[in-house]
Amino acid sequence: MSENIPPINTPPTQSRKCVCDAPLTLILQSVLVFHDDIVPPIPATPKNTTITPYHLSRSTKATKQWRNGFEKPPKPLGYIPYATPKRQSQTQHNLFNTEHTMVLEPMDPLAAPEWNLLARRMSLLPESATLHEFQMQAVNLVLERTDDLMVIAPTGKGKSLLWSLL
Repeated sequence: MSENIPPINTPPTQSRKCVCDAPLTLILQSVLVFHDDIVPPIPATPKNTTITPYHLSRSTKATKQWRNGFEKPPKPLGYIPYATPKRQSQTQHNLFNTEHTMVLEPMDPLAAPEWNLLARRMSLLPESATLHEFQMQAVNLVLERTDDLMVIAPTGKGKSLLWSLL
């Protein structure tokens, strides 16, 4: 017999009928009306409290925080929470607004032996090594200041050394 097929001898399911016709709230109300002396009414505010309760969303006083027995003062915000866009744009505009900028003049390119000698003198290359051709071309292009430069080379080819030469 398959496990997915239920056994035949199970009883048929029957729908359950509600015994009472009255809703439960009416029954509870009638019980409470007849037994007022048994169940005293619960007051909204207990009589032994001296402070009237208030809603937490309407409270203005912040709760105190304690650390090692001392009251911890609240931390001030490190930024202006509602800065207007005008203030933000002025701050960003003035960030790079410098009056004294230095104009860089283009320089003449150097030959390969000069670059190798310069790199060895600055201890960027050991005596037996030489610079790659793309490194010298890229550095000369930056010195001439004629075009923009983007270097794409695999890891370990010497892109960082290229910027150290400048």
